[in-house]
Amino acid sequence: LITDKTGALALYGEMIERSFLLGMEYMAGAPGTAENVFQVDDCQIEVLIRDDQSNPEVTATVARELIDVENVDLLVGTTSSGATATLQQVALDNDKVLIVAPAAANEITGANFNDHTFRVSRTNYHDAVNQCEYMTQEYQKFVQIAPDYAFGWGGAQAFRDACTYFGGEFVADDI
Repeated sequence: LITDKTGALALYGEMIERSFLLGMEYMAGAPGTAENVFQVDDCQIEVLIRDDQSNPEVTATVARELIDVENVDLLVGTTSSGATATLQQVALDNDKVLIVAPAAANEITGANFNDHTFRVSRTNYHDAVNQCEYMTQEYQKFVQIAPDYAFGWGGAQAFRDACTYFGGEFVADDI
């Protein structure tokens, strides 16, 4: 499990860590050990948690260490869409399945999709369609401001597409 426990994304890192461990507890029918080891039928599952700092280079290093040193069978994470793109390639190169959550960039299961990627979270388009259907009932003109990285670019495009589809017009973008 690769999460980000730094800065503004700390909440996402904590949420994915807690929810994944609760899911493991549910599947095992009992809490895991202090070392995050769960017993599921005859199989012992150890969950290793690493902080990638939402940095694609750190993500790649951490993922390769988990694969090469710890011999993991599965990767889960990360919170950053940009770092997830790196993680997707590492998983593909090493024939490992990657479960993606909560990174929301459309490209993860769009342009960058590969058969080693399994998404369990929403995308930017899910957010945009739901919000734009409502917003265009009240407003026709929009200005959007988005951060200059993968999540922001994907979100901006999704909102432009969805709000335009529902009859809205964008008069300015600031990415």
